[in-house]
Amino acid sequence: MAVTSGNVSLEAATTTLVVANTPRFLFSRLLRDSAVQLAAQRHTVPDLMNWLRQRAAERPEAVSDLVEVYVHLVSLALKDPVEVAPELDRLSLPNVPWAEEIASLIAARQPSSRILIEPPAGRLSPRPEEGVPSSHTIVYVPGQARLAAPSEESPTSSSSASTLSASVEP
Repeated sequence: MAVTSGNVSLEAATTTLVVANTPRFLFSRLLRDSAVQLAAQRHTVPDLMNWLRQRAAERPEAVSDLVEVYVHLVSLALKDPVEVAPELDRLSLPNVPWAEEIASLIAARQPSSRILIEPPAGRLSPRPEEGVPSSHTIVYVPGQARLAAPSEESPTSSSSASTLSASVEP
């Protein structure tokens, strides 16, 4: 399962590891390495995590063993963040220097999967008789507010959405 199975050169990754003086340097250089990109293309997140977990208890005996671990670990940064984040939290590589720091760099690189935007309190106030069904979206336009009801034909189609007026409080 290792990325080195096949015709993949780890020479550049090995050179990067040998000259690296910080985890951030190693991570940023390996992200651009073709072996890391190939590992991300060839293997799924579960495959990469299983491979890393198998090596967790082993102490790398040679530089090439350590390079393989780093290549597989950094390749997770190129995978789907939603799939990687929970797996990364459970990964432990105590025998690999800088593994924890690199995992933190991968986690920090992942975009947030949830964004919550709350309108300022008191800005929008629908007329009581119209109500605001939970299936409607409040769209604020300076000077007016509209409630756009989703269309039954296409929930994302804004041209077919009905609108209700709402008063805007200063």
